Amino acid sequence: MIPRGRLDIGWRDLLAGLIWCLLPGSRTRAERRAAGAFGGASPCLATLSVRSGLDLICRALAWPPRQ
Repeated sequence: MIPRGRLDIGWRDLLAGLIWCLLPGSRTRAERRAAGAFGGASPCLATLSVRSGLDLICRALAWPPRQ
């Protein structure tokens, strides 16, 4: 149980997050790493969330919106 008003994150994690925000890496390298982790040799599409991925699939298949 986490006490109210107390963050359960260390200083090292906060510093790493700050560095990643200020010094972003290569987008193509990040895409390749994500595709390699999840897709392997098969094609992979990274989306912001599962819901946005499902929305892309439904639009590509031209399914009508649910009423």
